[in-house]
Amino acid sequence: MSPQDIDDFLENAYLKAEYELMFQKAEHDRDLFMTLWKHVRQNPKGKTWRLLWILEHATEKDNTFITPILDELYDLVLQTENDSYLRIGLKMIMRCPINEDYAGALLDKCIEWINNSKMKVGTRAMGLEFFFRICMLYPEMAPELLAIIDEHMERSPSAGLKSRMQQIRKQLA
Repeated sequence: MSPQDIDDFLENAYLKAEYELMFQKAEHDRDLFMTLWKHVRQNPKGKTWRLLWILEHATEKDNTFITPILDELYDLVLQTENDSYLRIGLKMIMRCPINEDYAGALLDKCIEWINNSKMKVGTRAMGLEFFFRICMLYPEMAPELLAIIDEHMERSPSAGLKSRMQQIRKQLA
């Protein structure tokens, strides 16, 4: 696919079937996967979050294609303010072992997102999940996450976020 073909797809694809076809193609074709990734990196604004969504779906069963782009994916998530990029990028990152070179910086961002009531619930939940994964590696971090959970439980979080916080609390206690 050329950059123009990709732009045309982004402008004209509305049907679920069109996206499902792209999911399947990107899942099996490393060259297409990398072409779409390159387009995301070169144009990290506007509708290109849909390409990242395609890449995320393409890696649901197998994270092999994520490995060569993982450092760039961390960079993207750390640099963007776009909720869609954050949520989808974090989902992809969490399909791989945590890269300790980026873990501290991403954890700091996740704590910001969790505590920012203006962030979308999905992004806050993904930040919570990343923090939980850090606690699995570094159990000494659990008291900090538990304190954040306790603070947020007092603020009446959404039902989904509340449920996940309760599950994490049980696992950490």
